[in-house]
Amino acid sequence: MIKKEKIAAIYIIRNNVNNKIYVGSTNDLNRRLRNHKFLLEAGKHHSKHLQNAYNKYGKENFLFEVYKKVNENELLIEEQKVLDYLRPFGKNGYNIAEIAGSPMKGKTHTDKVKAILREKLSGNKHPHFGKEVSEKWRRNISKMKKKFSDEEERSFLERYEIGESKTSIAKSVGVHITTITRAINRVKRFDY
Repeated sequence: MIKKEKIAAIYIIRNNVNNKIYVGSTNDLNRRLRNHKFLLEAGKHHSKHLQNAYNKYGKENFLFEVYKKVNENELLIEEQKVLDYLRPFGKNGYNIAEIAGSPMKGKTHTDKVKAILREKLSGNKHPHFGKEVSEKWRRNISKMKKKFSDEEERSFLERYEIGESKTSIAKSVGVHITTITRAINRVKRFDY
């Protein structure tokens, strides 16, 4: 049996009738697109907007395309760039989340849903229970959340190490001191 090569990519599901799009990313393009097609055919896709459009316009009006092949380690960063550029939300598309990898950012669950999730995902029922999170994964998540480039953060650490206060550094770049503290700690932790 020949093993297919995994392709890391940003992909688009396009409605050819109204040109609305859904943007996603994956480290295994073929598997992910098969999964989208299966869920849409079954009427169980997680994006209700996309599912409703698929039901309304029919599968013949949807195109699954590769937007950009990317390095697997840069998936969420590259997806965020595409989300920021194409803005596939509301009238432009079918995405709900505006933050790659963070579908609930800026939203909250009801107390009832919180209780259900707490019960469903507690202890050894949690999908990541007992699993190690790689340093590479932590680094990518950290990179996505940061405001400054690696070089800028390194310069903050250098300034701090030669005696400049975090408050002074924060004022010079117009941010709160906690942003500078996090940046300095990130440089120390990931040593880049």
